[in-house]
Amino acid sequence: MNDKELIMLQELTDARGVPGNEKEVREVFVKYAEKSTSSISYDGLGSVIAKHIGDETGPKVLFASHLDEVGFMVTAITEEGFIKFQTLGGWWSSSDVSSTSSDNDFKRKNVTWSYWM
Repeated sequence: MNDKELIMLQELTDARGVPGNEKEVREVFVKYAEKSTSSISYDGLGSVIAKHIGDETGPKVLFASHLDEVGFMVTAITEEGFIKFQTLGGWWSSSDVSSTSSDNDFKRKNVTWSYWM
């Protein structure tokens, strides 16, 4: 990976993009995609469609991806110092994880998300 690719990857991973707020990631993607595509358009849901028209005899390729990332929203801090939070997006929304400072081995449980700080 060259320096330009590393910078692009750094910018994409640093951009905030929790579900419903993917603007920063979209801007970084467009910044790099516009350098190598024929056109960029958007749909009503905020998706970016970057199109490159190549040789008619060449293959037709589609790259599809998500702009959003898994996020967390703090819902409470208990008197014992536990932070409770709600997941935003991702597969974790259907399962819960619990851990304390003395038990760093994460286990799937049907309990409220809790982390000891």
